[in-house]
Amino acid sequence: MISPRSVSLTAVILSACALGAAEPSASIPPLSAPVTLDGKLSPGEWDDAAVLRRIFKLDNRIPGVPATEFRVKYTPEALYVAAIGTEPDRGLPQSVRRGWDDLLFHTDDAFSVILGQPDANVAVQEAINMGGYEGAMGGRAAPADFYYTYTVNAAGSCQRMFNEMPLEKALFEAAAGRETGKRWIAEFKIPFQSCGLDDPAGKRLYANFFRWRTPEAQAWNHKRFKGYAAMPFGPLLLLPPGREAERTVENRPPRPAPAAKQCRAELQYSPLTGAIVGKAHLTGKWENLTGILNVTGFPELRRQLAGRTAVNRDAIVQKDGERLAYVIRKLMPGSQPARQAVFTVRDASGKTVAEARLECPAVTAPEWFGTAVAGEYVSEKCPAPWTPPAVRGNRVNLAHDSFIFNDFALPCNAVVEIAADGRQLRFHGSRTLVSAGNEVRGEARLAAGTLPLEIRSRMEFDGFTEIKFRLPGVDPGRINAVRLRIPVPNEQAKLLLPGQSVQDAAALPPSGYRGPGRQFWLGSYDRGLSFSFDTDVFFSKNLRRQIEAIPGAETTELVFNFVDGSGQFERNTVFRFFLQPTPTKPRPERPIRDLTERKWEQWSDWHGYPDTGKIPELRRWTDGLKKQDKIGILYTCQGLREDAPYFQEFRSDFELQPRWRYYRHRGRDCYATNKRGPEGELQLYYWKQLIEHGGVRGIASDGTSPAWGDANPALAEVDAPDRCAKWEEMSSRVVAQRNFLKRLRGLFTDTGEPFALLAHTGGGLDVNTLSFFDGYMEGEQMTRFKTGYFLPEAVYATGYSGLPWGWRSVFWSKHWRNYLAQESSLAYSLLYNTEFNGNFQAENPNYDLELTRDFERGKGEFHPFWKPDKRVAFRSERAKMSFHTAPGKALIAVSNLTTEPAEYALDFSKLFPDGEFHAVELLSNRPVTSAAVTGKLAPHSCDVIRVDAGKIPAASVPLPPPPSPAFAIETPNPADWEANLNRKTVSFHAGENGFRLESRPGSHAAVATFRHPFDRDLEMDLQVKLPGRFRFTLGPVTVGYGNGWVGYGWFVQGPVAKRGTGHVYYQVPPVKDRFAPLRISLRDGVLNVVYNHMPVVRDLKLDLPAGNRFTLQTWYDDKLEFRLVKAASRGENIIQSNHIHPVLK
Repeated sequence: MISPRSVSLTAVILSACALGAAEPSASIPPLSAPVTLDGKLSPGEWDDAAVLRRIFKLDNRIPGVPATEFRVKYTPEALYVAAIGTEPDRGLPQSVRRGWDDLLFHTDDAFSVILGQPDANVAVQEAINMGGYEGAMGGRAAPADFYYTYTVNAAGSCQRMFNEMPLEKALFEAAAGRETGKRWIAEFKIPFQSCGLDDPAGKRLYANFFRWRTPEAQAWNHKRFKGYAAMPFGPLLLLPPGREAERTVENRPPRPAPAAKQCRAELQYSPLTGAIVGKAHLTGKWENLTGILNVTGFPELRRQLAGRTAVNRDAIVQKDGERLAYVIRKLMPGSQPARQAVFTVRDASGKTVAEARLECPAVTAPEWFGTAVAGEYVSEKCPAPWTPPAVRGNRVNLAHDSFIFNDFALPCNAVVEIAADGRQLRFHGSRTLVSAGNEVRGEARLAAGTLPLEIRSRMEFDGFTEIKFRLPGVDPGRINAVRLRIPVPNEQAKLLLPGQSVQDAAALPPSGYRGPGRQFWLGSYDRGLSFSFDTDVFFSKNLRRQIEAIPGAETTELVFNFVDGSGQFERNTVFRFFLQPTPTKPRPERPIRDLTERKWEQWSDWHGYPDTGKIPELRRWTDGLKKQDKIGILYTCQGLREDAPYFQEFRSDFELQPRWRYYRHRGRDCYATNKRGPEGELQLYYWKQLIEHGGVRGIASDGTSPAWGDANPALAEVDAPDRCAKWEEMSSRVVAQRNFLKRLRGLFTDTGEPFALLAHTGGGLDVNTLSFFDGYMEGEQMTRFKTGYFLPEAVYATGYSGLPWGWRSVFWSKHWRNYLAQESSLAYSLLYNTEFNGNFQAENPNYDLELTRDFERGKGEFHPFWKPDKRVAFRSERAKMSFHTAPGKALIAVSNLTTEPAEYALDFSKLFPDGEFHAVELLSNRPVTSAAVTGKLAPHSCDVIRVDAGKIPAASVPLPPPPSPAFAIETPNPADWEANLNRKTVSFHAGENGFRLESRPGSHAAVATFRHPFDRDLEMDLQVKLPGRFRFTLGPVTVGYGNGWVGYGWFVQGPVAKRGTGHVYYQVPPVKDRFAPLRISLRDGVLNVVYNHMPVVRDLKLDLPAGNRFTLQTWYDDKLEFRLVKAASRGENIIQSNHIHPVLK
């Protein structure tokens, strides 16, 4: 067993304590008192356990309320945990019975214990540092490479997960019980073998403990995770017998002291937006503050200051921390004369508590300001492929769908339900529906007796519908309930996405869904309905039931409970939200990677800036692509580099507030900007030039699409950060972002040529803005998951397939996939007709496109597994089958997306009724001689069968070449090596201490070739002193260090097999200025490499011919020194693992 990370766990814990680290740690005693798993705390039963009471809300700062504690002890076979949750609410805990694969346990009252251990083969913890999104800058992978989550809810349902992937067998025991009005308890017995530990003694064990109490969670280590951020852990030390007195007993943490009473004044000058803002940043309790703003040339402004809660970049209201109050002097946007500004904050006594002064320089508006590029697409024209909506009676016809509007002037059979004075109301009245530019407007004036209800709806060309309603003049004290109800046919209610993160997608269980108010999508494999809002619409007190999906016999009732009691909203409140049926457009006919070539972020001299100085070279590039029937698209993102043109001068007009540094580019910081303000005008102005003069026909958006939250007061009229809806026409964050994207897409539409907008969002899925994109590339945030994790199918079907949304999806799985063979991605992509980004170094990265090319662009038809076609009979308990057809050909994909092997049988004879066909299973290159096919698939693998009409004559099978001669060498001999000497720039020296290969500038690589050929087996044991430039080859395969598929570090280039589970530990550092061992083992084509006692390549199956040669190489001005220890034609087993994860039995 290679254990490069083995250190003393005691040292880990002591050093953490000494440093006062945020990560918790605990010493766990052996069990002395037996435990009966009954959900009760019997007297003395848990008195011998460690006690963990430092249980926090998010960010390990505020103690969880109500209080929670975990008691922990162990035997050599199992960990015992008692989870105790104080619960004063007599209606709680609430839970339902759930199956092993249910992804919604966290919506119940539940407890989770997470246990993990490091992979002994991982020498260097992987960095998560791609930038751009929460957790993606300066992050690290979890210290536990393999972790398991053990959950029990209050109904007694149990679930075990591996790296957040449900496993069929729980392999642990638990019981739950309650003491109504006091607490509820869950007791766990978790065998160590269920997480891959045979004997825990002396092993590093990492843990975390969660309490789920919707809508909040508490945890022992409650740092942010999900998205890119890895699961947080704390180390556990299992105390040996005799040291029980050292067990951890934590005290409940105190609440943080209230923030000190402080007021900081600041002046903000936003010339292009037309504002000078006096800002008061407040902490602590303040009353009766007055803000006084004096600006040259304007009368004094005095305002009573009211502290407002800010929104963060995800548009989430921040209830804790600093509050912002401000006074704003509006200016004519654009050019400004020089001015002076003074902002003073005074208390009730007239005392000045803070003051700020600012010289506001004269500003000349730049050329792009006020140009309103493509402004006609906001409300008049429709970007391709849409057409203006057409009204036919109560039906609205769009380019891709049609919708009936009911008496409430609402689509999708949605109805507003009001209960007043203790009874449900029935409304009657009139409705109108008219076309207006690129949208349709509906209005309903209804009444139930004397109680009025007014509704306005506005459906745009892609189905996006803004809905407002109000109860004018009605006393809120009379209103008992306000809700929106939408009946959804059960066949369209199989999947859900609560919130925006694709990692939160799930299948809708038989028990339905209940949760807090947020963006919510309910749908099936190819359609659905999204609900969202960007102004306050939920006022109900029962946060657990603000959104409900209630399955019924024929329909699933989708219910949004805006009000659930009297007096919860103010008189004349406007309830405003968005409905978006999906898909939002016809699916693009051509795969996005087949149509486009991309230039990533380095194309511009300034990250995020539309660099028109590059137009000449872009024109040459796009003209060349046109001859290849392709288009060129350029990278853009959510911000600008700090030294980009105009950024510093107009920073307060551009930048999101609070400030967000999202990336480092060429040694410079990059900051997120608001595309809904002046910076969006800059982007549109220069993108127009890139399109017209550079021939660019699309964007590769890295965060451009989301409607990021912004608390900038200068843009308040655009973003509505106060979240208060108005009955009149209004701008808001989502609407304004859509308007920017309409204009951007309109610029490409105006060319009359093919174009494509490709989006990447770090795993955030908001169809309101992504509607304008043709492709969606996602999966990078899976880097936080480790080997053995696979996406639950419901997560892929919702977040990655694209079919329910109307775009082409690209499964961007490189960090998670590492060097897993192509079948691991094809198992998903072929089942759902999506694309994936292939390993450009070790495989044909366009293989998935080549598989389906004969069936795309209108030449064929896709038959998904959820729409069975009688022409192909299929049987399997676990596997699923989708297929493509075109005249005279078919492509059949059978995928097993489960953790167990899957047998299947299919018969495609009805596709070729005359019986004349030839077929091959492509991943194994295995001929298929019968239309009746049986097979057995490993977990998360697939078979891909290509069938063509007509017989082909049997080809003669060539005889295999004779095997290479065997060899076994343990004595260095210069005669075993040859070098590509040219006597000028390449030299090869043999001496007593080994060999030295040198290169000088002006040459090709210096190459030392081992003279003995090999086929699929080889052992090379060397001592090497590696330079900065080096690589070695195994026939057509290269192993080196540099820019690689996964990241900068070790890489493998060359043909790998289409089936296999290889891994490259790319972050193992080279040793400088000394010799280190390098062991290379090839056994039946499977490569393992260990360098400096650290695994670099593990179990990578290569696609090798016979008669290969081994070489060592360096180039430019480097030298490579090495000593041969052993060489043989048979590889040895050099990397071992005690357990294969996940543990299934």
